[in-house]
Parts: sequence; C-alpha cells; structure tokens
Amino acid sequence: MTLSKNDPLEALARCKRTCFDLTLLDYEMPLMSGSQLAQEAKLLVPDVPVVLISGRSTLPAAELAFVDARFGFGTALDDLLWTMRILVPPKVARVEDHRADRRAMTQWADST
Repeated sequence: MTLSKNDPLEALARCKRTCFDLTLLDYEMPLMSGSQLAQEAKLLVPDVPVVLISGRSTLPAAELAFVDARFGFGTALDDLLWTMRILVPPKVARVEDHRADRRAMTQWADST
C-alpha cells in the first residue's frame, strides 16, 4: 500500500498511527524541508528507512543526518528502485503462504 501526503505536518500525524516500511520524501516541501521531516519521522519511527529525493545535485551533509539514502539530479529510476528494495527487506511469509507456493510449484512441474 502507498500513502501520499502533500502536507508534511499531515504526514507526521500519519506516522503516529500507521505502520510504514519506507518513507520517500521530496527535499522541497511547504512548511519544512524534506530533511526536517526526515528528522521528525526518525524520532517517531527510527527503524523506518528514509529516502530523500531532490532536484539538486548536492546537499550539505547536515541535511542528510536522518536520511538513509539520497537521490538528486540525474538519478536513474532503476537506482532508486534498487535502493528501496535493499532498504526494505522482504517480509517473512506465513507457513500457509509457503504451502500455497509449494502446491503451485508442484502443479507447474506436473504440467510441464
């Protein structure tokens, strides 16, 4: 599930009552920068990785203190997607899911 908020204060309120796997922020936002929102989000949910996107090619190191990954001008979409996959480990599947996967594999093998 993906949630999108245009207001950083609304996003912070959402952080307090929703469980997230990853936070993807724009650097340029109204009311506060993406770096400021990253800091506030990390105080609420320290284990959730923060990815910051900016149209700038560089940002001061102080702006990245609470950011796990940053992408600026010229970043390839594949790099962003790859990094998000690394930052969010796969969820452990339930036993029922494994049984369904095995049944599907067995049915596929029998049909070939």
